[in-house]
Amino acid sequence: GVNLAFYYNSQQKLSEEYVEQFIPKNKFIVTYTGTFGEANALEYIIEAAKKLKHTSKIHFLLVGEGYLKEELKDNASELTNITFAPKV
Repeated sequence: GVNLAFYYNSQQKLSEEYVEQFIPKNKFIVTYTGTFGEANALEYIIEAAKKLKHTSKIHFLLVGEGYLKEELKDNASELTNITFAPKV
């Protein structure tokens, strides 16, 4: 089981600046949060974003840090439907 009290009592609100800068409005957002490393296979999310780049209603949000972040950002540099945000 999961102790939900941990999640309810440990939540912190994101700053308005963070929300404005990184979280798009009026979109269906596919989100990944965690480490940008090889074990996380984030290249598949980039490929999905490429296949859906003409769909303006879907946006991919990747939140976190890791040694592959810059490589992934370079691979997705031409995409407007993906955002890389710093860890929270």
